[in-house]
Amino acid sequence: MTDRVLLIHNESSGSSGEVTPEALANELEGLGTVEVIAPIDRDSFAAVVRKAAQGASYVVIAAGDGTVNLTVNALSHAYDDLVFGVVPLGTGNDLSRTLGVSDDPLEAVRSLVRAQPGPLDVGIASSRATERYFVNACMGGFPVQVDEAIDDDTKSRLGPLAFYYGGASAARDLQRHDVALAGREVRDAVAAGVGNGKTCGGGVQVWPEAVVSDGLLDGCAMPAPSILSALQLALKVKGGKHVEIDGVVYERATSIRVEASPTMEFNVDGEIIGLKTPVTFEVAARTRFLIP
Repeated sequence: MTDRVLLIHNESSGSSGEVTPEALANELEGLGTVEVIAPIDRDSFAAVVRKAAQGASYVVIAAGDGTVNLTVNALSHAYDDLVFGVVPLGTGNDLSRTLGVSDDPLEAVRSLVRAQPGPLDVGIASSRATERYFVNACMGGFPVQVDEAIDDDTKSRLGPLAFYYGGASAARDLQRHDVALAGREVRDAVAAGVGNGKTCGGGVQVWPEAVVSDGLLDGCAMPAPSILSALQLALKVKGGKHVEIDGVVYERATSIRVEASPTMEFNVDGEIIGLKTPVTFEVAARTRFLIP
């Protein structure tokens, strides 16, 4: 019996215009019979995806990290039954970067067809008001200010450069927090985050030691009490060298709690959902992704 493949295509992703869903589907026929859906309404996304995924063996997401997040939350009941794949069409594409997927959509699809399923941990972020699964990372502080400074139109026009635009806008009003990450205190933190993958924000290596299948999450809190220290942090964090800076806290555990004063808001795989401290991040499950 031929396997069934569900291809989820986000038409509004930053680089979706580079390739048609038909071209992607043609390449994916190496995995089985392909059905394409393009849900656009976030309110009905979960219901549409759950219905379309019934009987599927593979779910391939041609989109950015946000759509990947929506998908793994919609299909959390079927982690043992499905194999996921990612074709990077978004702005940041951080999960696909960690998995080693090509940034060329057609080459990415071809590599997925040749790939073997590999394990990938799924985290859950829980606060008083909300709860959400994640597969790549949750960041709070400066990165959320960046997210709020760039809209979908800016992402579409600028692509990955949108993060630099948003960073310049957010830097004008840089907020600082006193953070407790896994019980370790960090004063004047401008950012804190918990990752399953290595990067966020389009390739910033906040968690250089992270492994997506080791059953652990990586937490990091980064202080910058002055403009000079903020510049030093910015220069080092892109390549994962910030862990050498005095005052930076880095933890690896199955569960990491973050508290902050004033309250810090976190994105979840790049999505703003109202997740605010105190927040507990835990390894909640394991699923399988096609890894080239």
